[in-house]
Amino acid sequence: MRKLVPAGIFLLALLAALNFAHGRLYIRIHGPGIKKIPIGFPGFGSLDRTRDTLDAALSRVMKNDLDFSGYFKIIDPKAYLEKPLRLREVNPANWRLIGADLLVLAGFRRSGTRLYVEARLVDISQTRQIWGASYRGYMSQWREMVHRLGDELVERVSGVKGVFNTKIAFINQVKRRKDVWITDYDGFGLRKVTSDNAVDLIPRFSPDGRRMVFVSYRQKNPDIYLADISGRNTRVTVVSSKKGINSAPAWHPSGLSIAAGLSFQGNPEIYQVDLMGGARTRLTRNVAIDIPGDFSPDGKSLALVSNRSGSPQVYVMDMATRRMRRITFEGGYNSSPRWSPRGDLITFSSMVNGRFQVCVIRPDGRDFTRVSRVGSNEHPVFSPDGRHLAFASNRSGDWAIYGMLTNGTNVKRLTVLPGNQRMPDWSPRSED
Repeated sequence: MRKLVPAGIFLLALLAALNFAHGRLYIRIHGPGIKKIPIGFPGFGSLDRTRDTLDAALSRVMKNDLDFSGYFKIIDPKAYLEKPLRLREVNPANWRLIGADLLVLAGFRRSGTRLYVEARLVDISQTRQIWGASYRGYMSQWREMVHRLGDELVERVSGVKGVFNTKIAFINQVKRRKDVWITDYDGFGLRKVTSDNAVDLIPRFSPDGRRMVFVSYRQKNPDIYLADISGRNTRVTVVSSKKGINSAPAWHPSGLSIAAGLSFQGNPEIYQVDLMGGARTRLTRNVAIDIPGDFSPDGKSLALVSNRSGSPQVYVMDMATRRMRRITFEGGYNSSPRWSPRGDLITFSSMVNGRFQVCVIRPDGRDFTRVSRVGSNEHPVFSPDGRHLAFASNRSGDWAIYGMLTNGTNVKRLTVLPGNQRMPDWSPRSED
């Protein structure tokens, strides 16, 4: 993939802005329940002052990114009294009048197959630029370029980089066939990972985002496979094909091993499988069914599901001592636990009145909170910034992947394609 080149034309402006702002962040907390910042965004404009239909497409992507972040309240463009492209064209009184605290100025220039984009963030109270960035690349990379601007803008405001250049993996079922797909966080850039005319399940990105484990019945048995998704051609190898069940793979943060549910010795138990040598370390010994969910970000704990208390419940295992503690006591069927990137929350699915709902809880069992209400909602997973959840829902009829803030607000449908989409997983941020 061609790498984008930061154009870097705003270096002096950035230094001045940082000196002015002293590193000031407009939002100092990570939680989703915050007051949104009123922001103006007139859209992208041609820096050559020529008519170009690309402006609408660039603007839609940036607007969607700002809205999805949950940090901003975008003021209705119908209220704008001006549409500036440069800082010198901004009349702060016009923006104060409509209640804007911040203003995004964005421009572009294209030449043949090449594209240049830039964006600036203006503090209306001081009429000062507090951030700016630009990228050069190919026209085919225009969405990625806008997403990168959005990521940096969010980081300047919140202190945490955005998630706009991340991916979401999911299972798409068409008739009896279930394949692994990957999409950009906003539902664009669809890529089919598997096409083996079989049932594939539970895709999980590796910690570096370059590989993926998943379960497949391609050999008529639930086995675990490893796919290299870093290039155009996906290479697949077998990780575990023991007799019986090989399921529920969960990456260790080191990327060197996975936890998996295996039944080759009879009862489904949890093992840690070394991806280099294939060695298996048994983690649970119980007559109950134990299924791995997710390692904590530091790798010291494992969230899992067990029915040892009579019904499926979420437990947390200390990896050093192998001691387990139950953390869910509400709901008769709780499953699919996933840790937040900061390790302060676990999300999971809980059966409520015959339907699964998305819930969050502290790792010690405190603050159980239900965050979905409409339809059936399952397999939640945190975004890399910990502010969002992706999940599967049938609220519109067929199953699709949705995103929302962790408090259940700002719900957005992310996938629109034939079939039923379930079992999402969110990639880490790209380092490219």
